[in-house]
Amino acid sequence: MIDRRLTQQQRIKGKEIKADPQRHLIYSMERTFVGSVVGSGTRLQVLEDVVAHACREWRVPAPTIGVEKRKRVYGACTESEIRLNPDYDGMTMGVVLHELAHWITDRKYGHLDLEDHGEYFAGVYRYLLDRYNFFPSIAFDALAKQFGVMAYHGVIPSGD
Repeated sequence: MIDRRLTQQQRIKGKEIKADPQRHLIYSMERTFVGSVVGSGTRLQVLEDVVAHACREWRVPAPTIGVEKRKRVYGACTESEIRLNPDYDGMTMGVVLHELAHWITDRKYGHLDLEDHGEYFAGVYRYLLDRYNFFPSIAFDALAKQFGVMAYHGVIPSGD
């Protein structure tokens, strides 16, 4: 059983990282809906347009979108950019929305020292998936219940 109250720092390979008990739950849940579109790459300009639109809506600065070939990584969100891997099916809307949820959560709620895949991330991700017609929130809610993912539904672009 996952201890959702776990908030202490953990030491892994000499690095301090936050506990992230929902990480594998989110990844498992994603395989049920993102898996159907993995491999169907989207033009970079379309992905950049979605990122720019979402960032305006959430009133956060837009990241640059970097393309980087890496083993076993779809995408990553760094301090300054979202990186996508064209060789590992990272150029898809599902991957961009996942990384964009990290970007927005960090900028809107980072002061709360949240888990990377915690309730706020899941709430922002849920909103983005529905907003950009990728996966309806009602279906997300059903899967979240099935997989034990907790999402805070109070996160909306105008709310802080």
